[in-house]
Amino acid sequence: MGDLGNKVSSFWDEMDHVERLVRGWNPEGCRTKGDYERSLSAWLREHLKEKEIVKKVAIGKMKVDLAIGGTIFIQIRKDLQNQGQLERLITQIDGYSKNLKNLILILCGEVDKNLVRQVRKKGISFFEFNLRVFEK
Repeated sequence: MGDLGNKVSSFWDEMDHVERLVRGWNPEGCRTKGDYERSLSAWLREHLKEKEIVKKVAIGKMKVDLAIGGTIFIQIRKDLQNQGQLERLITQIDGYSKNLKNLILILCGEVDKNLVRQVRKKGISFFEFNLRVFEK
């Protein structure tokens, strides 16, 4: 049991570390989703030298933007401004929830605060899927 406890603790320590890095990331000058992805990937590689960081990893029939060490996944969404974009994002999150245990979602660019609240509310509705939402 001690070994399992160490693995669980280690995962949450790693997740917290990645979250702190995301909070500290400053995507200055980014204009496109690709710019944000490259900027975040470079930032994480600089600070997580011992971890493998892979772009565009297939998860079921979808792709997540970044995977860190095969356990932490990051999706970037730029310009969440209307209900149609929100519905597509929720569908994507639902798909991820069937194949992943956790996802860091980064909303950047022009973001409607009401839609962000709806995304956060949706994240609460998952039982075995950990969704963390950040705005940049």
